[in-house]
Amino acid sequence: LKVARQLDSPIMAFSGLLLQADLELAGGGAAAEEQGLKTLAGALSLGRAHGYRNTVVWYPAAVARCCAHALAHDIETDYAKFLGRERGLRPPADSNLDAWPWAVRIHTFGRFELVREGKAVRFEGRTQKRALDLLRALVAFGGRGVSEQRLCDALWPGAEADHARVSLKTTLHRLRALVGHESIVLRESKLSLDPEACGVDVWDFERIANGMLESRVELPAAERARLGERLYGLYRGPFLGDDGDAYALPMRERLRSAWMRAIAFVAAGLRREGASDEALAWYERGVAVEPLAEPFYQGAMRVLLAQQRSAEGLAVYRRLRATLASQLQIAPSPESEALATALRAPRPARLA
Repeated sequence: LKVARQLDSPIMAFSGLLLQADLELAGGGAAAEEQGLKTLAGALSLGRAHGYRNTVVWYPAAVARCCAHALAHDIETDYAKFLGRERGLRPPADSNLDAWPWAVRIHTFGRFELVREGKAVRFEGRTQKRALDLLRALVAFGGRGVSEQRLCDALWPGAEADHARVSLKTTLHRLRALVGHESIVLRESKLSLDPEACGVDVWDFERIANGMLESRVELPAAERARLGERLYGLYRGPFLGDDGDAYALPMRERLRSAWMRAIAFVAAGLRREGASDEALAWYERGVAVEPLAEPFYQGAMRVLLAQQRSAEGLAVYRRLRATLASQLQIAPSPESEALATALRAPRPARLA
């Protein structure tokens, strides 16, 4: 910045201000964040005015962090998206992934939606819908290094090998025309979505969930809740919604299992640190995802027992008993019965 002033160089000022904003925003604390956002606003305003898409020395991770902060705080959002898109920046791990300017964004939770350059892509006609089937299957198989043979078996079962390969080649050509040729990579008879161009909600969900559940450091309850909320924002229903295709089932069950483990992880941390109401809300989310998961009912009953809210705790128990009876024709476990007994026990009267 000193050299920028000496030389009256806007590009050097832009470069220095971006790095200064990145350092300030990493400092922690409300004062550092406030100053960092002011610096960032100045940097991006300068960059927009000059149409910069580069810096004196290019630090992609730092610029990506700055763009993520700008999108989160509504600072020069059009220019921040321009930088991210033009330079193929990857969003930081803790950023708002939906706001990132992906060339292609794929939503799979609760429904399937393809967004290209900010606009939803409509699949009309039989040939385009077949291209959609290919994209859905590619995501269901992980989206990375998926063999052509596996896709042929899923989409053209029973077809002769040569016919299936020709069909795949034709369908892939049509899909690339819809999503952009660069978005799908074919290498050594394996298909992959390009992670530099494509944002996939499944990838985001699994990265956040795995990072949280496999952390070797005990995460504070507040951090668990923050990560849980990000997962909650992504998980808007089962993978591919009501799609009954068999190839979708393994991914659907894997994601559902990860979501249930994440809910239990967040709720347990909140309950352990005394955030009872927040823990109760997360147990209710668990019941909404899987009405037959008894541990979520038990967690809610424990919270309500500790709060001496016996009537509400017994209502949770009755809901559990009715659900198990109607769906599985079984009774609650001995652990649930013991919690119900504790909730029914008379409490000592409080002195006035």
